[in-house]
Amino acid sequence: MKQILSKLFGFFKIVLFVISLGMVLYGVLITYNRLDKPFISSFPIFLPFILVLITIVISFFIKNKEDNLLFNFVSTIVFITIIVICVRSKFDSNMILYYKYKIGFNPTFFSDNLSLIEAMLYLLGISNILLIISSKFSVKTKRILEHQKEEIIEEL
Repeated sequence: MKQILSKLFGFFKIVLFVISLGMVLYGVLITYNRLDKPFISSFPIFLPFILVLITIVISFFIKNKEDNLLFNFVSTIVFITIIVICVRSKFDSNMILYYKYKIGFNPTFFSDNLSLIEAMLYLLGISNILLIISSKFSVKTKRILEHQKEEIIEEL
């Protein structure tokens, strides 16, 4: 059951990552277009997305024997949170700025929550790096313990 849930949340993690990246890209495009800023200056916003993408690809190719259910669940929750922030920026018509700017998007709400999005993504990337490192250490530790066990058995 744990493996099935882990695979399910792993699939949702990848799908929701793509959706949240697209929605943040849309929000940044709307916001930067309104401010007449060049899009290239938004690179620091997408840096945590790149970090998370790289760590997801690395962890996919490492093929851990044990899928981390908690990490996949938390990743899914983080990406759902990002999507909710972006959807609220787009569709919440109760915000004053939604009507003031007449663009159908609230860039102030989006930019206020952008630092939260970046922080959550950096934490996901760092935790995935730590999980990759710990899985490598656990494999080496198991090998060392098996070797020591074999030596003890041979001595007896």
